[in-house]
Amino acid sequence: MNKGFTLIEILVVIVVIGVLSAFILVGMNSISSSANIAKGQAFSNSLRNSLLLNLVSEYKLDGSFNDSWGTNNGTNNGATLATSGCVKGSCYYFDGGDYIYLGNATTFDNDIGSAFTISTWSKHSEASTLQEIFGKGYLYTVSKGIDLRRNGNDYFYVFIGNGTTIDAVISNSTVSTNTWYHVVAIYNGITARMYVNGVLQTDTATVAAPLQWYDSGTSKTPSLGFNTAGVLTGYIDEVQIYNQPLSTSQIQENYYSGINRLLSSNSIEIGEFVDKISQLRNSISVNP
Repeated sequence: MNKGFTLIEILVVIVVIGVLSAFILVGMNSISSSANIAKGQAFSNSLRNSLLLNLVSEYKLDGSFNDSWGTNNGTNNGATLATSGCVKGSCYYFDGGDYIYLGNATTFDNDIGSAFTISTWSKHSEASTLQEIFGKGYLYTVSKGIDLRRNGNDYFYVFIGNGTTIDAVISNSTVSTNTWYHVVAIYNGITARMYVNGVLQTDTATVAAPLQWYDSGTSKTPSLGFNTAGVLTGYIDEVQIYNQPLSTSQIQENYYSGINRLLSSNSIEIGEFVDKISQLRNSISVNP
């Protein structure tokens, strides 16, 4: 049976051809670099527009910590603006005690509901320590909420609570410091999953009852870089929150858009870009 190519498969082929061509075109003036950045920006905008129906909040972190889509504006508590080396434009650096609160908790809970996607980019400066990315709730007292982090054993974790128990999704392998990762947590009302750099992780967490949000105290407010269990030393950029689980192809396209921007801004080397594309292509071939 013939099978058509998905958008991301076509994009990967285009990118690989472009990478090979880049070795020939090295030395050309900045006009070509500007064109690459423009094309990456156009694809990013196209992708964003295709997902707007399910987008609840978007934090570009490009000098503002406000919600560029919804009304859940953030409040910065010490995070420092970084103007280079980010996924897109600027981003924020957290020094191990900084955090950004993300708006009104009640509005946030109502907007998200019981099924969601939390899409993040993070780069961690320390190994073998708990590195918080996104937290919402007070899991370790009342078993309510969600926690996305790089844990002390250097694996990514998604913790989710139903008011009685806490379940966890764990990444397939350990992660490196000083490297940008696209980490996505999805929850369909029953099962939590995680994607790392566009690759669906094999571990899952089936929650015995729907997730419950914490309904009192400071920790009911969602935050970046901080939760009651730990803090982040590193960077966060380009956070999007959706009220539905995104598909694998949508997550992969979002990841491709990010690494294309990192390459265009010289935030990653061509060799790292090729490695990331190869890993993504292998994942697509295994899970078409």
